[in-house]
Amino acid sequence: MIVVKLFGGLGNQLFQYAFGKKLSLKTNQKLYLEIESGFKNDPYQRSYNLSPFNIQENLFKNDPISIDLENLKIEKKHWQGKIKNYLLRLKRHDWQLITEKKLEYDASIEAIKKHSYLDGFWQSENYFKDVREEILQEFQLKSPLKNKNALISKKMSEVVSVSLHIRRMHGIELPGQHHHKIHGGLDLAYFQK
Repeated sequence: MIVVKLFGGLGNQLFQYAFGKKLSLKTNQKLYLEIESGFKNDPYQRSYNLSPFNIQENLFKNDPISIDLENLKIEKKHWQGKIKNYLLRLKRHDWQLITEKKLEYDASIEAIKKHSYLDGFWQSENYFKDVREEILQEFQLKSPLKNKNALISKKMSEVVSVSLHIRRMHGIELPGQHHHKIHGGLDLAYFQK
């Protein structure tokens, strides 16, 4: 079983899902999405956003299964949002907690073969580029665009279109603060160009 902790915005969740999906395909294990702990204290009140996509949606929140860990049945009410703690406590040889150590691609993580709980951003296509086509199929919308979205999509397909996203962290983060130090930033001249 591969369990991926989802948190952050839509982009974060897409990366997290893609890496979890790649590992589930590689190890021939079922993928589960753990959504309780990642959104519980989100300062921006974000929530799970992957339902519109054609993904294999096995949510811990809604899945009635129990997990058999070394013949120990842990019922849903005990592990919802807490599986990470159980895995750490049990320290089973066939379960491992994988926590992202750095923002760059880490090739050592590719060696995962055991049941795993994944906690990280996984924001490198190198984690899943070998299953790119499968991921792209799952990232298709389940339902066609409607109303205003359909009109905008049609108009965009008729001309050369450019999308520009300027991240301001809901107006809170300014250059020189925490996120800017980690991710860097671009000056106004870049956007004008």
